[in-house]
Amino acid sequence: MSISPNAGIGYENVTGNVFNSKHVQYTGSNVTDAIMGIEFNFRKISVGLNGQLPVAQNFAEGQTQLKFKGMAHVTFML
Repeated sequence: MSISPNAGIGYENVTGNVFNSKHVQYTGSNVTDAIMGIEFNFRKISVGLNGQLPVAQNFAEGQTQLKFKGMAHVTFML
């Protein structure tokens, strides 16, 4: 078994909606996350967890605030 820590930065950008050729107010957004996690490798199977904390964001012109989120994954090597 091996253990691999990881860290990085994630960025997501969503283009605003358009309806009848007009921009829809409060749509479109972007967020930058600080990401930290760990992965456990067992032969041909890996299991990982990470946490994502927003460090900069603009959702619905400030009406929506993202909070901490996490992700888990399982990977099988063929």
